[in-house]
Amino acid sequence: MNNTYLPYFDGFRGIAIMLVILGHLGFGNFIPGGFGVTLFFFISGFLITRLLIFEYHKNQTIDIKKFYVRRLLRLYPALLTMIAVTSALIFLTCSNASVKPYIFSGIFYYTNYYISFFRSAAPLDCERVFDALWSLAVEEHFYLFFPFIFLFFNKNTRHLISILILIAILSLLIRLFILMFNNDFNQSSLIIYHSTHTRVDSIIYGCLSAILIYKQNSKTYMGILNNKLTVFIGVALILISLLYRDPLFRESIRYSIQGLALMLLLPGPMFYPSDSLLKKLIESPALIFIGKLSYSLYLFNGLCIMMMNEYFQENFFEGVHSAKWMAATISLTIIFSLTSYYLVEKPFVHIRKQFGSNVL
Repeated sequence: MNNTYLPYFDGFRGIAIMLVILGHLGFGNFIPGGFGVTLFFFISGFLITRLLIFEYHKNQTIDIKKFYVRRLLRLYPALLTMIAVTSALIFLTCSNASVKPYIFSGIFYYTNYYISFFRSAAPLDCERVFDALWSLAVEEHFYLFFPFIFLFFNKNTRHLISILILIAILSLLIRLFILMFNNDFNQSSLIIYHSTHTRVDSIIYGCLSAILIYKQNSKTYMGILNNKLTVFIGVALILISLLYRDPLFRESIRYSIQGLALMLLLPGPMFYPSDSLLKKLIESPALIFIGKLSYSLYLFNGLCIMMMNEYFQENFFEGVHSAKWMAATISLTIIFSLTSYYLVEKPFVHIRKQFGSNVL
């Protein structure tokens, strides 16, 4: 087993971040920005599980300390930069904003619970810049428990798979429970969309997929992935999850359907021949580069939206904006992201490699 870099997943990260940003730019009624986040979750689960499988195969153990050091070196430099820059700009342009709770919740990864349970019902537009950090909190909470589950159940793959399936089912049941017993649907929707205990299954499906491929060596799963009918079913499930607009469905079963669909669709093309048209598209240099920038793009897009809203006096995340606003926001997001990637993220790559990272 060799824990080599997979450009394929950077290509999908590129697709995911474009969905998210287009949703933020006002195309949410046409572009499934939320599905982009779900795609990020699946990819994270797959890659982290793959890394742990290969590390255990090589060393017969998991170095938990190195795992967390790698995560901190990957996430914190750009995150702290974003929080510092955003806080400074909000202080200069939005003096009545209450920034301190967002700073603490961002640094300590509880933004998802802060915006679901503790902040005011009508936050200022400039405060909502920090909202994107909710998904980082979900992933970080997953990182806190998953290495221990993997290490404890690793020697019995069936038990490991069973535990992960149980977590995914519990996540769905909790969503249903919230919808049944909370009479405020808007609050229920907010909690379900952002909370770790209601969204972690989107990561778990990626974990299961990696285990079936690299640990279980499941010929059955690989056969399913290579079946054309599987592609049809997977695409159909994605379309159903996006087009069926019933509110109760969207806040409950939708995420489970999307996770199962991604298990059917996402890993398959990774094993296609290198001259496959689909694989060439996914691994195109442009998509891979966007994928490498995706973390910084995700962090700074909200800030750039806020800045252009101030400049053009347009509403935050509401409707489709003017062409000038769109061009300026995209350009500024790219500038901030490139700066963050080359001046903040890249300098830590060498250090991360010392702790077992395979990043390029």
